[in-house]
Amino acid sequence: MNPDEVASALDGAIAHVSQGLGEGMGWGHYTDRGVTAVYGKDDNLVAVAVDAMDGPLVRLGDIDLIARPPSQVRAELQQLAFRENVSMCVNWSGDPEIEAWGISMGAAQEQGLTAEGSEGYVQRLDTMVTEALLVGPELAKNPFGSEPVSQWRDVRDEPPHPGTWPVRAEQERQRWGWTPLKSVGPLRFGMKPQEVAAALGEEPTTRHGRYSFGSPWEGLGQWILTEDRFDHAGVSAHYASGFSWPPLSAPSPFTGGPARRSSSRASS
Repeated sequence: MNPDEVASALDGAIAHVSQGLGEGMGWGHYTDRGVTAVYGKDDNLVAVAVDAMDGPLVRLGDIDLIARPPSQVRAELQQLAFRENVSMCVNWSGDPEIEAWGISMGAAQEQGLTAEGSEGYVQRLDTMVTEALLVGPELAKNPFGSEPVSQWRDVRDEPPHPGTWPVRAEQERQRWGWTPLKSVGPLRFGMKPQEVAAALGEEPTTRHGRYSFGSPWEGLGQWILTEDRFDHAGVSAHYASGFSWPPLSAPSPFTGGPARRSSSRASS
């Protein structure tokens, strides 16, 4: 199918967000349908991503794939794969992926309205619900690693699935005090990257940054550090851009990181 045929199949839906990648490749996100269509060469549809929150409720046999607890979908897919004698593996995010069916599952944080009802605000809920990437045979072996999907959503810089139970035990985690707008644990806002590493007693596991766009306040062609990840401490440090070593603008704990508690003064 080409983009016109996809729009017709979706009852004339409009891709409010889209991007062309050359040679007919590209993608279009149909906001009102909760679907992203990804096109290969010559505008041929090669993949469909279904959103967890507002996408269609896709079924595979008797299995509802979308907007359900990930563990339930995983168990049902595993049983079906066993009955059908096909192999199920784990993708980059730790979710089920089945080459024989061209499916790679994912999960997103569920959101809902506050108690005010239809006039309330959207808020994050406590549960994760499933989403899915469904691809044609040419991408089934490696859905997220194949073009043009990898250009629509590049997962190479996202943390890979760390294991079957990545949450560090509470007794193994540090306890940090937090002084709002000033510091969290040993980290003070305004610290430079080398000061953050010294305060945590470890070197960054990974570093992310970007090249400047030639703005007057940035050196032309200069690589600018934006984030350091410290796996032992369980913390990512985010930096404001600028010349030389940028200052710390936001530390953020990730799974297995230190527990935090609010404090009226900096902890020693």
